[in-house]
Amino acid sequence: MREHKMVQKMPMSGRLRELIPGLGLYVPPRVPVLYCQKACHQVRRFRRGERNYIRLKEKGTGYLKINISLSWRLLSRDAGQHWELMHHERYNNEIRKT
Repeated sequence: MREHKMVQKMPMSGRLRELIPGLGLYVPPRVPVLYCQKACHQVRRFRRGERNYIRLKEKGTGYLKINISLSWRLLSRDAGQHWELMHHERYNNEIRKT
C-alpha cells in the first residue's frame, strides 16, 4: 500500500525563487533590489495583521493584491499564504486569465 502525502502546490509560475525562506514571498529573476525590499516589508506588514492589501472580486477569484509601486504588484492566490511579485503587465495578464 502506498501512502499519499499532501503536497502543497505552489500557485505561481515555475521560474520564481523564494526571497526569504518561510516568508512566502516569491520573485522572478532580475527584479531590482529596491522592489524586493519593498515587497518584503509589505508581506511582513500583512503577516502582522495590517490590512495593506486589496481583495480582488473580479470573477469571484478572491485574490489579494498589494501595490508596491506604479509598475510592481504582489499577488496572492491563496488568501495570503504565498505572494508573487510581478510587473504590472504580467499582473494584468494573470488577472485576465481568471
